[in-house]
Amino acid sequence: PAGGYEGERHLKKRSIEKVRKLFSPSDRKAFNRFYSRGYYFRESNMLPQAVSEWERALKLCPEHSELKLELGIAYVESGKYSRGLKLLSTLLEEMPDEVELFFYMGAAYFEKGKMLKAARSWKRALKLLPEDVDIQLCLAETEMELGHTRKAAEHLDFVLSHEPGNIDALNRRGMLYLTKGKHQEAVELLRRS
Repeated sequence: PAGGYEGERHLKKRSIEKVRKLFSPSDRKAFNRFYSRGYYFRESNMLPQAVSEWERALKLCPEHSELKLELGIAYVESGKYSRGLKLLSTLLEEMPDEVELFFYMGAAYFEKGKMLKAARSWKRALKLLPEDVDIQLCLAETEMELGHTRKAAEHLDFVLSHEPGNIDALNRRGMLYLTKGKHQEAVELLRRS
């Protein structure tokens, strides 16, 4: 299923021109093969194989932004947080409006226990996509870890106003009620979850 055509299909238009200028036809073909195989493996839930293919493609075109983003996300998703952060941080100036960049940087920082950096990354993602429930939920969890219960409650209330049955938000909001000694409110929310 992977081949030159698939690579061309997955590349953004401006990147195709960049690839064409940088490579000989055989290099371009190899890049497209590695890049598209990475997508095939990712879609098939074979993340280690996707990472391997994308690493091979990145050796051929180390300045390819979209590839660096995909590979950085794959690193984070596979638990290689430092590698993911290192690669994703190279894109901050180049992709200042890319929500996924900040979302996955937040996830990596959170997993590394760097809550302030996680919160900063997710707040930046939230500025770009203010109605996103997943970002709000991640921020709520981070604020809880930081002991900022009021801010956490605001994020959780936002999630519940958009998704009243969100089990994660109901559980976390219930836990916040428990920490405040509001047992009846906590029990009501925890029953809904």
